[in-house]
Amino acid sequence: MNNLWKIPIGDWSDDGHGKCDWFIIKSNFTVEQAREAYFKSVEKSGVDVSKEIACEYEDNSVSEKFMKVFPEFLEEGLIKHYPEDTEYYIEDLYDLAEIVCLFIQKYNPEFKYEILNIPMLPFYGYDEKDRHIGYFGYGLFD
Repeated sequence: MNNLWKIPIGDWSDDGHGKCDWFIIKSNFTVEQAREAYFKSVEKSGVDVSKEIACEYEDNSVSEKFMKVFPEFLEEGLIKHYPEDTEYYIEDLYDLAEIVCLFIQKYNPEFKYEILNIPMLPFYGYDEKDRHIGYFGYGLFD
């Protein structure tokens, strides 16, 4: 496993709201192979993670369609369901990165991976001393 590539979880677009965490994937697949494997999983399963889980702004829901195909993600605790609600949710960014990798692996069992959650110098909010480090280079985008 000597290939490294990223999965952004959140809004990574240039005109976005700037809330995104990047998960580094160490894999036996190149990013191109992982993309092809992802498309194969979409074709075989009939669902696309990017269109079925937390795909609308400030909406962390998981579609019923996705849950019918992959109920094991609920059983494994990656997706939550509150008894008082009828909807399924995802609460953790890492869990979504894990779901993306497991989705690829489901129909491509030769895909091996490790998620490397490397901390970033800038961070959201403020620390215990009321300090903050913002993001660099915002003015470089037009």
